Amino acid sequence: MAVMARAAQTDPKITLVGAGGMSFGPSMVNDVVHTPELSGSLLMLHDIDADRLQRAYQFAAKLNAAAGAPVRLDYSTDAAVALEGAQYVMASAEHNRFEYWHQDYEIPNAHGATQITGENGGPGAVFHSLRSIANTLDICADIERHCPDAFLINLTNPMSRVTLAINRGTRIANVGMCHEMPMGINRLCRRLRVRRSEVTAKAAGDQPLHVLHRVPQRRNG
Repeated sequence: MAVMARAAQTDPKITLVGAGGMSFGPSMVNDVVHTPELSGSLLMLHDIDADRLQRAYQFAAKLNAAAGAPVRLDYSTDAAVALEGAQYVMASAEHNRFEYWHQDYEIPNAHGATQITGENGGPGAVFHSLRSIANTLDICADIERHCPDAFLINLTNPMSRVTLAINRGTRIANVGMCHEMPMGINRLCRRLRVRRSEVTAKAAGDQPLHVLHRVPQRRNG
């Protein structure tokens, strides 16, 4: 959220594409709502599935209300409505994600190409990439049509391959983002029995493999 926080003074419009997803959708709404620098922003939820979008909006409204309603909320299945005037777009959208994930694992495995999962590694990730890249470039076409100056935060996996495709196939300013680093720090703090607020960190690597190469305590370095 640091990228968007710098523009907080302008009360930006932030569009979340794929808001009906049950993984990144809720987590990104939570991030926006609980980032103080984004108070006053308009968070626009967008999905092509009207039922899932309605549930996502109801969740977002409850979460926002519980936090004191720091952001304004809206939603639309219409890409033009959702994207028009957006300064920032967050995208995490896949079709039949878990059904195809299963195939990404089982098909290579049946031919002797064993892999832990098919999401980001092995031949399964090639299949995953082809689906995700095609879908993401469709989203990018909508962004170029309705808000070409918007900054895109891509959360769609396989992260590095999808982000590479965005950079090669579009002119959209973008960055890939994953929650794995803060999640990893949280797990480390639990094992070290220290408070998360006491620890900062620097990381390097390629999603989803992050290497924490510096994890100092705030109070003593």
